[in-house]
Amino acid sequence: MPKPLPPERLPEDTIGQRIKKARLIKEWDIKTLSIESKAAETSISRYERDLMKPTISTFRKLTSALGVNIGWLAGYENLPEDNMPQKIKKYRLLNGWSRYDLADQANLDYSTIKKYENGEVVYPTEETVNKLEKALNIKIKSLK
Repeated sequence: MPKPLPPERLPEDTIGQRIKKARLIKEWDIKTLSIESKAAETSISRYERDLMKPTISTFRKLTSALGVNIGWLAGYENLPEDNMPQKIKKYRLLNGWSRYDLADQANLDYSTIKKYENGEVVYPTEETVNKLEKALNIKIKSLK
């Protein structure tokens, strides 16, 4: 029988594979990750088998417990940023924020964030763009 791969060499194509890889690198079982992250064991098992996808708040718990970057664990680093809506969503997710979190950080309404991410805003105001740039720590003006 072939010897199992060391955790560092395990695939990381899916969210589940990345969660399992990060857990095994720490030499944790699912129960330990559950305790450290305060996420249910059954949920972690489902995430690792790609049967369920963690919520943003669960991703934050998992990345904190595992000591990994949310962009890598959730695959957000690979999201496109070809236009303003894509860029806003990508950097919101890389921060581990929900739309509500970004609205809070930028002092904007949730509905404004939703409209921007859905591409419903054709002519954004300078003030709103400035608030989003400051909250996300990025430049988005060039992508209007």
